[in-house]
Amino acid sequence: MYKTAREAAGLSQEEAAWRLHIGRRTLSDYENHKTLTPPDTVDSMAEEYGQPKLRNMYCTEVCPLGKEHDRVEDIDFSMAVLGLVDEHDEAGRELKELIKIAKDGKITPDELESYKRIERKMLVLRQKITTLKMRAAS
Repeated sequence: MYKTAREAAGLSQEEAAWRLHIGRRTLSDYENHKTLTPPDTVDSMAEEYGQPKLRNMYCTEVCPLGKEHDRVEDIDFSMAVLGLVDEHDEAGRELKELIKIAKDGKITPDELESYKRIERKMLVLRQKITTLKMRAAS
């Protein structure tokens, strides 16, 4: 992912390493996954390469703490908007059922499957929001 981002920015390894204040061999090791890239270097790469999605990719694919983060879809801004609107509409329909579940202040055994389905839908909505935020920042 780092090499692809660097090449998309039109930078040689030498130029990128200079901008990142690291050695060319170190950058090569990061690009070839021989060495774990530190988060501050990933942050610098995202800035220097004009690729903010590198931060999200690092968090969701590399960082053990970040594996719970939402993965950003590789789509353009307009598709991100349409995906969010569609998911929002679906989630809105689920909210009525969630209100019914919440009326007595607890999730009963017969409501558990419905609640889990609604929760999954809300997680997808969150992921769509994250994708939109990242596309808007690009």
